[in-house]
Amino acid sequence: MRVPLHSGISNGRKVTVTVLAAVLMLLMLPGLAFVLSVPALDLRWLGLTILAIGELGCVLLLYGIFRHAAWLENTTLVIRGMFRTRRCDLAAAPRIAIVRNTNQAYPRPELAALDPNSGRWVRVLLHRPASPELLDPSALRGLADAILTGTRPEPHAQHAHQIATGLRGWAGDPFAGFR
Repeated sequence: MRVPLHSGISNGRKVTVTVLAAVLMLLMLPGLAFVLSVPALDLRWLGLTILAIGELGCVLLLYGIFRHAAWLENTTLVIRGMFRTRRCDLAAAPRIAIVRNTNQAYPRPELAALDPNSGRWVRVLLHRPASPELLDPSALRGLADAILTGTRPEPHAQHAHQIATGLRGWAGDPFAGFR
């Protein structure tokens, strides 16, 4: 069963960035015509290189925006970024934690799980990236069920149970994650 958690930024922001990138790419066309008309070969290559880097930057920006997503496949948390996809089986994760992202002006909760295969922490937003709203109740319940499916040694088992209970509580009270 696949439970979508989020698909990156909001659709409105995706459209805005796409339009701005398209306009920027169109504005580079006169620059290309100018660079091609320059008689000096060295300056022509420099101009073409700068334009190519600008075009590549626009394409990578759009690729990254449309690629970001997170979902839950059975008990496996999948987070797709710009260049890699990270997976963590929440049932097998030895440690689970709720952390607050303090890099933002308004800290928001994230679920962090220690991947048993890589030994790295995998984090997923417990809110929609484009708004302060928590994820859908079905997504929060799915995360809680995936956490409770596995077995862990104490005291991590008790902590994971408390986190799953908290996620289920947030599913019933959407404002609980921000108190």
